[in-house]
Amino acid sequence: MKLLEPRLKRLAVLVTGGVPLINGDIGLNELVPIPIMGEGMVRLISILLAIYDSPDGIILIDEIENGLHNTVMAKVWEAISQAARQSNAQIFATTHSWECVVAAHQALNASDVYDFLFHRFNLTNGEIKAVTYDQRKLDTAIATGLEVR
Repeated sequence: MKLLEPRLKRLAVLVTGGVPLINGDIGLNELVPIPIMGEGMVRLISILLAIYDSPDGIILIDEIENGLHNTVMAKVWEAISQAARQSNAQIFATTHSWECVVAAHQALNASDVYDFLFHRFNLTNGEIKAVTYDQRKLDTAIATGLEVR
């Protein structure tokens, strides 16, 4: 969470009117509700909570880049992949963002384990076929500027 809000010291759940809400300590006089910190913070915490709440499970994330600035996407992917490994969970995420694909590839390239596959669907002669990009193919696609979305 600190990658989106470097001042974040801790998180706490406060119940107001019977409704629990995650708040963060960012060095102000009062705790700040996560939604006040921005859509990206809500998005990331929602994804991470879903992963940790689904050990040995499958998490589906539609348009994963929504609410997250492209400059933090590699760090977001790093956090997601670490959480998924810790929970033994599998992530299926959709995106239309080239920056998001590149960020995922960079984050997994920098980790000890590259456990990322990118799939795209091609329409060929009226038939839809899945094309899978592994680490080597994605390296080549990125290096040559090949459009894979």
